[in-house]
Amino acid sequence: MWSWRYVAALLAVLGAFGLVQVHVVEVSIRGWWLVAALVLLACLAAIAAYVARGQKVNLPATVANLRGNRLRTDRSFEIRKKRCEALILDGNGTRRDVRFRWTLRVRNRRRARLGAIDLVLLGEVPASERDLVVYVRADGDQEKFRVPVDRKDRLAPSISIPLPAPGLARGEEADCSFEYQWPSVAHVQEDSWVFDVNRIAHGGKMEVELVYPRSAPQVAEARVVRRRWGLDRSAKLGRLNARSDATVGRLTVEFEYVVQPHDDLLLVNTWSPIEGGATAHETVG
Repeated sequence: MWSWRYVAALLAVLGAFGLVQVHVVEVSIRGWWLVAALVLLACLAAIAAYVARGQKVNLPATVANLRGNRLRTDRSFEIRKKRCEALILDGNGTRRDVRFRWTLRVRNRRRARLGAIDLVLLGEVPASERDLVVYVRADGDQEKFRVPVDRKDRLAPSISIPLPAPGLARGEEADCSFEYQWPSVAHVQEDSWVFDVNRIAHGGKMEVELVYPRSAPQVAEARVVRRRWGLDRSAKLGRLNARSDATVGRLTVEFEYVVQPHDDLLLVNTWSPIEGGATAHETVG
């Protein structure tokens, strides 16, 4: 008979050549990867739900108008600097007309010459055919000329601003400005001014100047809205102080911001320190 040592030696040789296989425990690698992937997806979903819930931003409903119309405009340019001067006119009610003046430093990003830029305006109060008239100055010219306004969306109409002929070559920059008056669009008791910074290049500047009558004192606070993976996240930038100019009887709220990656909107919330109602308003250029 074979001794146990002989049998053990034979099994060792056969095993070395793969002729005998003994499975003590069989583990399915594919199954473990599937379980791990499901656990990871569940964790990511829980994190995303937590972030979305904790960073939810209450934006005016008309911001959707701005974003929808913005997607249909040409993205062949970028803005290096953008300035808004909003003069809130005198009046007796809480709703006031606003005279806007925008100044932009534009840079051409495409190979062909850039002859015009498309922008979207936004206001809580619909603008009729007679209300919104836009005048443009290009490259420092003193002469103003009127440009057509696309009023398919009366809350977020689009405009096309012509640039000096023969247009900008690739990489060239130029200044342009335009102005208009939007009736009853400002609320002197509580407002949310929304400024579009999506087209401003990273490191570019957004400057805001809101000029109120001294009879309508204001407190202001600034926030930035960043958009990533379809989610809006808001960050507080600080309280703004109004500067008084007794010679012209005005109060000015000024703010300057350097645009960062994923910035989409700049919010300036204003309210009267005098007790009153609360109605939101927004305007974008």
